[in-house]
Amino acid sequence: VAFDKLAETANKYLTKGKQVCISGTLRQERWQDKNTNTTRSKVRIIMQSMQMLADKKESNNTAENNSQEDDEEVPF
Repeated sequence: VAFDKLAETANKYLTKGKQVCISGTLRQERWQDKNTNTTRSKVRIIMQSMQMLADKKESNNTAENNSQEDDEEVPF
């Protein structure tokens, strides 16, 4: 669960399969199911911060670029 600017950012940049690191608090919700009369529950993360992580494809490209740059700096 995200609110305000954090929610807007998540909506704009996150898609299915994107890697993200989320920090926040956990909140467990419980209710009585009207059809089966059983107690149901779910846990939600209330987002406080979010960090988008590099995709595997982006990560490989970055590693390849770094190794090419390192080769150019070698004096021999």
